[in-house]
Amino acid sequence: MIILTAMKREYELARKVFGDKYEIRNIGVGPRNAIKAAKRLIDEGAACNTEVMMFGFVGSNVLPKGTQVYASASSFHNPVAKYENGIDGLPLDRPKLESAPAQGVPCFTSADFVTSTNIKSPAIFDMELGFFAEIWPNVTCWGIVSDNLDGEEFEEFVERMTRR
Repeated sequence: MIILTAMKREYELARKVFGDKYEIRNIGVGPRNAIKAAKRLIDEGAACNTEVMMFGFVGSNVLPKGTQVYASASSFHNPVAKYENGIDGLPLDRPKLESAPAQGVPCFTSADFVTSTNIKSPAIFDMELGFFAEIWPNVTCWGIVSDNLDGEEFEEFVERMTRR
């Protein structure tokens, strides 16, 4: 398994949580970096059945800060779309780690930090998973809710979590 993080602070947290048991790479934030990371794995000759787990902070519409979840599906967030009939996305598995979260919720990926949504059921939001999942067939995601779609909450939570 290869673990990918988007930010240096997520990388440092992953090192604390997983130690040297897995290869951990910090790929950078956003769609371009997610696509480049998938391409890099392909160029390195990684087998497409290699499990890659995205690990890090995610926003949520209703889940409390600190909640750990896995992404049960991946889709793209469109702020004007109506999501009344649930998610129309790529189903994802739970990470194959004993310590992985038991609760799965859909993950909506956007190129920008999501600050509002009309989605009512529990969901998480990120900026990389959807883009990476479209290229890499064996991806999972372990998210730690850092905010309820609020940039200031995000910064405060991440600062608290990475100071430990």
